[in-house]
Amino acid sequence: MGKKGFSADTLCRISRALSVSCDHIMLSEKSGYGGKEKIVCVLEKIEPKQTSKIHDILRILYEMCDAI
Repeated sequence: MGKKGFSADTLCRISRALSVSCDHIMLSEKSGYGGKEKIVCVLEKIEPKQTSKIHDILRILYEMCDAI
């Protein structure tokens, strides 16, 4: 009794606003994802028409990092 909850969507919005993982909010633990949350947050803002271009850029960056 007296407990309140919120939707998964609300949890995701809060985690993005705070730049922390959902795990961190719910469990007070840092997730093992490193900087992936920030990357995902940026990717979620991409317009559908930009998806193909962003995919190509990410692939090139990945290949460049892999070559280092």
